This record gives sequence, C-alpha cells and structure tokens, in this order.
Amino acid sequence: MRAPLKVLIVENDAVACRFATQAINGIEQFRVEWTATQTLAESLSFLATNEVDVILYDLTLPNGSGKAAFDRLMASVGNAKVIVLTASDDPDLRQHCLSHGAEQFIEKGAVSVQLREAITKVRALLEMK
Repeated sequence: MRAPLKVLIVENDAVACRFATQAINGIEQFRVEWTATQTLAESLSFLATNEVDVILYDLTLPNGSGKAAFDRLMASVGNAKVIVLTASDDPDLRQHCLSHGAEQFIEKGAVSVQLREAITKVRALLEMK
C-alpha cells in the first residue's frame, strides 16, 4: 500500500480551511493525511520539524501576506510542492508565485475541482521520482 500523501494547509479562515479539507478528503485515488496551520509563523515552525508532500498556501495571513511571505515560505518547503490558494486575481502576484516555485495558483472560488486535480497531479509527480 502506498504511503499517504502528507498535506499542510496554511489557511487562517475556518470556512476556507473546511472547504480545502473537504476537497482533499474527496480524493478517492489515494490516502491523504493533512495538518492545518493558521499563520506563516506556525507553518514555518511546523516545516522545521516535519516533512510534507504538498502545501496548500493562502497568500493572505495575519502575520504575513503577498510576495514577501510567499518567498519566506518557499525558503522552508524542502521538496514539498506548493499550491497557492488565494482570493486575489492579481496577475503579477500569480506570475511571481508560479515563477518562484508554486505548482499551481488557484483562486478560492474554484477550489474543490481544481484543488483535487492539482493534488492528484502532484501525487503523480511524486510517484515518478
């Protein structure tokens, strides 16, 4: 049996976090274990002692948002794939994230289907290693 996909959800909004977890739990092809954090600081602390396969990252957090916070996170992700979840449709921010390591940039209004597809794609990439 394959090891479960380890996912870190970085989201400070309880409703958005619930939607993300429901989308993840709806993936039937493989098992997923997830952990949620609410701030950039919590996430960086968690990543310092834990390895994950995928990070679902909200770009607007109480103690860090935008490009600078994204860059701080990316410096700590190791081999994890990052999927950005955001309410922003800023094309410059999208380009920055994608050109600095994000696998995908998903607007929160389209989370369920796109998130399942993105995580399934990441799982396939990880299995190719």
